Amino acid sequence: MAIIQNTTGIRTNPPLRLTIGEAAEYATVSHITIRRALKSRALRSARLGSRHVIKLADLDAWIDSPMGGGRKEAIAK
Repeated sequence: MAIIQNTTGIRTNPPLRLTIGEAAEYATVSHITIRRALKSRALRSARLGSRHVIKLADLDAWIDSPMGGGRKEAIAK
């Protein structure tokens, strides 16, 4: 019996723009942490109606920064 792994997750196939919930899942932090980073302007986003949209490149830069999510090790695993 072959084991089939799910390869459609947010970390294995992330979109170029993410919602707050998707960004939190990708960075392995809570959505509150993402909202705090947006409020402090440590993380940039655009508004589409009532939604925040975060570029994947900006999220990666925030994760790698000293003030970022600090979850670089978790994503690499």
